[in-house]
Amino acid sequence: MFGLGNTSKIILMVWIIVFQIILSIRDGIKHIDNIYFKVMDSYLVNRKQRIRYLILPAILPNLFTGLRMSIGIALASLFFAENYATTYGIGYYVLSAWTKMNYIEMFSGILVLGFVGILLFKILDYIEVCLTPWQ
Repeated sequence: MFGLGNTSKIILMVWIIVFQIILSIRDGIKHIDNIYFKVMDSYLVNRKQRIRYLILPAILPNLFTGLRMSIGIALASLFFAENYATTYGIGYYVLSAWTKMNYIEMFSGILVLGFVGILLFKILDYIEVCLTPWQ
């Protein structure tokens, strides 16, 4: 539908991540106790203030959990997406090395993919610590 280039891979990753994020946000909002909404109503806050001071802080931990799950799923999906009709990318590199029985290159590609995942997790951990100091 979107061809075999990078556009289709980017769209695939976005679609994989979007649903995880939506479910995480939905679950985060469901777990907010109704008493907090009543307190906000008693202060006569508008919709923007309710989102900024109640909903956003409450869903941030769930959002980061959804992002962590999405990173793992997206990296695995990207590996498989790069195996078909392409001549570049870590997935292609690993599969190409495997077919050539060059196990050193194959495992180095797998290690690079693992290090990319670790790096993304560490970046996400740092952002979470900065945005959710109450955790």
